[in-house]
Amino acid sequence: MLALSHVAKRLLRKERLDVTFPLQKLATRETSGRFMSTHLGYDANDRLIVIGSGVAGCSAALTAAEQHKIPVTLLCAGSLPTDCNSFWAQGGIIYRNYDPTANDSAASLVADVKRAGAGLCDEGAVWKLALEGPQRVRQLLLDDQGKYANVPFDRTSSGALSCCLEASHAAPRIIHFADHTGKVITEHITAAALNHPLITVVTDTLVTDLITRETDDKQKVCLGVHTIHKNTGQRQSLLSLRGTVLASGGLGGIYEHSTNPAGFNALGSSTALATRAGAHTSDLEYVQFHPTALNIPNESCFLLTEALRGE
Repeated sequence: MLALSHVAKRLLRKERLDVTFPLQKLATRETSGRFMSTHLGYDANDRLIVIGSGVAGCSAALTAAEQHKIPVTLLCAGSLPTDCNSFWAQGGIIYRNYDPTANDSAASLVADVKRAGAGLCDEGAVWKLALEGPQRVRQLLLDDQGKYANVPFDRTSSGALSCCLEASHAAPRIIHFADHTGKVITEHITAAALNHPLITVVTDTLVTDLITRETDDKQKVCLGVHTIHKNTGQRQSLLSLRGTVLASGGLGGIYEHSTNPAGFNALGSSTALATRAGAHTSDLEYVQFHPTALNIPNESCFLLTEALRGE
């Protein structure tokens, strides 16, 4: 990240790009409710840009801001940060069941993922998920120190996290909030992002392209993004010395039959932006479709919880 910062600074000086982010203007902009937080007092370009306000985008923003003290500009297409695909997840999130009777372990989760992946999984990625996943959940979603999110997941009568069984899992390791887990996670993690002094959340903003330049050794570097305001049509270019994170969701919404909600959700924008910028992509044929939906004639498909196939 430091190397990228030095490269970006050299390129900005070389190209003499003058498209700094108008923070003072943003700070005085009228907003409906507290959907924008603004941090002033730093070089406007010395920041990380995050595209997407779902769990991935907010997690990246909070990690950069809290752990590394990096200012973040988080861009989202919706009028509310909670207008994202993460909001609509139902069943729950993988954790670790620490009850000895559950027979859960990192190795057990690895076996489940590899079995469901039909031998096509990246071994290192699977083990990283199994070994580090529980700690990331505790850090980002079970934080009672006020730095990240503290999600009120369902608990047992003894106060322990309630873990349920979902399809393809050998042990009950899914923590949840009734059947609205995505909603409550999104509400709490976006609130944490909005309240963080180093994170600026900008709504109603569509990213149209990544700004790239070639270094002297022909390496392509991303310097920021071109944007358009969804309501006014105003175009703007935002630069970043710290990099750009693409976290705007998947692409299931481009299909005729999908349980994704309407709007700017799951339309493949991250993949499109990366491809247009010349980034290497892979495994684009792997598109996750929720396997359980209610089909009502002339109505959008309604998602049903995966717990129906587990417990």
